[in-house]
Amino acid sequence: MENSNSTGKIVGALMIGTLVGAAIGVLFAPHKGSKTRHNIANGAKDLANSAKDLANDVKHRVSSGYDELVHQAEKATSYADGQAKAITNTNKQKM
Repeated sequence: MENSNSTGKIVGALMIGTLVGAAIGVLFAPHKGSKTRHNIANGAKDLANSAKDLANDVKHRVSSGYDELVHQAEKATSYADGQAKAITNTNKQKM
């Protein structure tokens, strides 16, 4: 849980930093308005692509963690089942 909170904070900080940087860039831009708008649009596309890549990475990590958890649960269940059968067989032999 803590890891996803940290990731969310990082993404939020990156977005805020990008917006602040864009605002400062507009205020001090040496280019014409059309060129500046073009640069901002490209920056926004880059940010969107970065956010999409990050979301996909987080999705993959969560999915991998879930798959590993399921695998470990299956192993534990199988082990417990084997132990229960062994105990049952031992008790039947004693009778």
